[in-house]
Amino acid sequence: MATVRIKVEYYLKRWVNYHFGNPVQLQKDSPEARILKRFLDKPPASPVADDGNLEIEIPYFKEKDPRTYNYLGWLLRLKI
Repeated sequence: MATVRIKVEYYLKRWVNYHFGNPVQLQKDSPEARILKRFLDKPPASPVADDGNLEIEIPYFKEKDPRTYNYLGWLLRLKI
């Protein structure tokens, strides 16, 4: 499965990992997964450093295949 990493505070990382697992596994129709689906994009041509501390597994969406759409821009990572 494809994953994406975001940077969050340590206490929040522990809380999310406790409730959703490590890596975080979101249910396909959950509000969190819908937000993730909205902001997923194709990765840029040049490789980007993925320095987040919270790993989120991207669920399969019919509209956005995680093998192709597996990138969150740096500005979007700040908003999430």
